[in-house]
Amino acid sequence: MGKPAEMNRRDVIRGMAAVPAAAGLGGCDFGPPVYAYRYKLSIEMDTPQGRKSGSNVVEVRFQQRKGGAGTRSIRTVRGEALYLDLGDGRRPLIALLTSRVRPTDKPGHARARCWGDNAPFCWQKLYDFKATGFDDNGYNPGLAELARQRGARPLPVSDLPDLVTFDDVDDPRTVKAVDPEAPYLALGDGVSFRTVTLEITDAPLTEEIEKRLPWLVGLKTNLAGQRTVSTNTLDARLGSYDFQMRDF
Repeated sequence: MGKPAEMNRRDVIRGMAAVPAAAGLGGCDFGPPVYAYRYKLSIEMDTPQGRKSGSNVVEVRFQQRKGGAGTRSIRTVRGEALYLDLGDGRRPLIALLTSRVRPTDKPGHARARCWGDNAPFCWQKLYDFKATGFDDNGYNPGLAELARQRGARPLPVSDLPDLVTFDDVDDPRTVKAVDPEAPYLALGDGVSFRTVTLEITDAPLTEEIEKRLPWLVGLKTNLAGQRTVSTNTLDARLGSYDFQMRDF
């Protein structure tokens, strides 16, 4: 009975329509289905040295779970921020996994609901499909439909997650915000967004952020080195969770 469980796992990882995850190996004992997809964010920028591009692939999983406190929807994420090297002598652009620092135009703005453990709900707008909720048995046709979508879609820069850079990539305390409407202010003259796209994909997860930012390995504090937030500075508000999520 081990083989069907392996097939279920592969279907989840490849972002196909969700299948029930086995609660046991004894025949027909199945738990609520796990819905999963992988998204790919791609950014291309113009610089004085030419075009620079990068992307990241992140996996998001959903499941309806019942417990002593009632029924709730669980979202888990595995992936890392997009690190875009803009060339020698220039600060990098890093698109975080989260969207909680830069102010939004208004409460409920799409950007605030698109990233991190909120998961990209802007898919409804990008792929023009109807989202649905979970039924009493933990099924969600809308999430199954989402996992089947393909094709890159343009994403407005205003809907990007929080963007940052570092004056010194070896010192997390030198983090600074990047304004998507004016990236040249933080990244240097002549730097601008050329294209930004988002898509559902079967591609492998990105695994390189710790090579780019070695101080992330084993980080237990915020970027300011504090275990609790004592100031409202950017380095105090950001931690490893903004750069990498390993919920499963």
